[in-house]
Amino acid sequence: QLFSKLFQIINEADPKIPRLDTYKTDQRVKNIRFDEETDLVFTKEYLQGFLDVKPEEVEALQKSHSQVVANFPKHANQLYKGEGIVYVGGGKFNWLSLMSIRTLRNIGSTLPVEVLIPTNEDYEQELCEIVLPSMNAKCLLLPDVLGEETMNKFEIGGFQYKALAILVSSFETVLLLDADNIPAYIPDHIFHQDPLKSKGLVIWPDFWRRATSLDYYKIANITVDENTRVMNGVTEKEKLQTDIPFHHFKGAIPDPTSESGQVLINKTMHLDTMFLSLYYNIYGPLYYYPLLSQGGLGQGDKETFLSAAVASNKPFYQMHENLVALGRHDDEGNFHGVGMGQFDPVQDFNKHETGQDDGTDPRILFIHANFPKLDPVKLENEKTMFDNDKRVRMYGPNMASRIGYDFEMFQWNNMHYLLCESHLNLKLFEKENITQVCANIQVHQDFLKST
Repeated sequence: QLFSKLFQIINEADPKIPRLDTYKTDQRVKNIRFDEETDLVFTKEYLQGFLDVKPEEVEALQKSHSQVVANFPKHANQLYKGEGIVYVGGGKFNWLSLMSIRTLRNIGSTLPVEVLIPTNEDYEQELCEIVLPSMNAKCLLLPDVLGEETMNKFEIGGFQYKALAILVSSFETVLLLDADNIPAYIPDHIFHQDPLKSKGLVIWPDFWRRATSLDYYKIANITVDENTRVMNGVTEKEKLQTDIPFHHFKGAIPDPTSESGQVLINKTMHLDTMFLSLYYNIYGPLYYYPLLSQGGLGQGDKETFLSAAVASNKPFYQMHENLVALGRHDDEGNFHGVGMGQFDPVQDFNKHETGQDDGTDPRILFIHANFPKLDPVKLENEKTMFDNDKRVRMYGPNMASRIGYDFEMFQWNNMHYLLCESHLNLKLFEKENITQVCANIQVHQDFLKST
């Protein structure tokens, strides 16, 4: 009932304007790392030079935005209970989420898990009815949860499923994890302590500076105080700068950009944020993704959660520790990134907010193994674990000292267990010669053991 009402509200607020894809020049926002020394400052003037939104389009979006905010339900009628983790499955993500859940159970987490299955074609009986329930996890089939009528109202796909996963999961406090994001150790403690306890929303950073369009602030009715700077410059140049990055001002969505491979939210505290981020994602590809990123790297759902909190005037915690690129250096010294490390928010909060800094750095809590994904067939076919025909550790030689155990070995052991010991049948591998796949996994396991 809540869901159909929500979608009706969002549907009725259709701005009915063309897709925002016109830019003022051929130039695009430069992708500059948040911590990079640079002469280029993302000032108000700089950010106004990209996405071209006409006054009547701003007005239509403003009206639409105000309409949904005014009409959203004020409570969820005890729909949500407890705490847990939600993933978006479907296609290859059924396998990847299973790999992450297997790790979760190996390391000792007892949090219940739900996996959103986007379409009927994505549903796999053995996975949903036998394998996942044995791991205190279950499938949520989106067409069943939302109903066909709601599903048919909108074209839903890709990035939009993540906001839906938060909405339809049964948990009151939920950790949304990308299917290729793997907890390095038990994450259960982050549900019960600050920053989540006091803020209700934890957002992790991406590498890049924020390039949100100024038109977004008009549309969302957000006031930015350009006389008050609340963020200090990261680099020496910025600290002295008279030109101030727009996203360092009070009221703006703070720098840097977000990385939504993990989002932690208390839905009761952040009901408005959740509903508004759903609206941003439903109209994301047409309007809000370009408004929030202006064509910057990784444009998609990632900015919708933090911007929805800012627009709803709700508290949030943005991690201080920058993410780290994980990977290896080849013989020529070139770095090959394979994933991202994101840090523990409780330790981050204690270090940066409580004055209890004991000098130890927060630990890596999440390993977003996003490129390449941990699919043994693809890794073998694309020779990702090889450098000049010589086997390598994709995560480099120092991963064990970084997180406390041999992460890479752990993942290959899990691949072997799921495919070669449990003989799991998944659509992803149905055309493969599993005996050969298992032999290849075994060879790589032996290599990892020897290093």
